[in-house]
Amino acid sequence: MTPDQSKKAQHKTDVRACDPLAKAEEAARIVCQGERRKYHRFRPARFYGGIATADCVGCCLSCAFCWSWHQVARPQDCGRLYTPQEVAGQLTAIARKRGYPQVRISGNERSSGFPP
Repeated sequence: MTPDQSKKAQHKTDVRACDPLAKAEEAARIVCQGERRKYHRFRPARFYGGIATADCVGCCLSCAFCWSWHQVARPQDCGRLYTPQEVAGQLTAIARKRGYPQVRISGNERSSGFPP
């Protein structure tokens, strides 16, 4: 490989590393399986007057202020797959137990794996 070809190959790699669409496809392969999606925890949160929260895994962004960078950096190492019905059941159970009026899916990029 000539130095020029090497430079072009490196540039192509660098661009792919920063390409959110390519990163979204890669994340979706790891965190989505059919209708199932990876979540790393379900929790009550005191915010917004009380809210049941499901924290999902997988993201195509590289935000400097990300609070869940562990799940972004290594999505294959955390969480497990849940169906939408299981997620709804977990959130509903938390909300009912705590008397919370709201539920949410949070953390990472929640739309990974959704059809365009």
